[in-house]
Amino acid sequence: MSQIIEDEHLQTLLEEAEQHHNDEVAARTPGTQPSTAAVNYWQMAQTIRRFLNSPHTPK
Repeated sequence: MSQIIEDEHLQTLLEEAEQHHNDEVAARTPGTQPSTAAVNYWQMAQTIRRFLNSPHTPK
């Protein structure tokens, strides 16, 4: 059984991932590598953004 995720929900997830990423980056000491969490949130945001920008058929 497949599930359909609405674009609006994905947009909300994208915004949340970007906010978590920004929070992680703001919390780090300048000159240090970004945390694993920051990188993961950034990657999640990029994946969602690519999907939303690709041709698909929202229901």
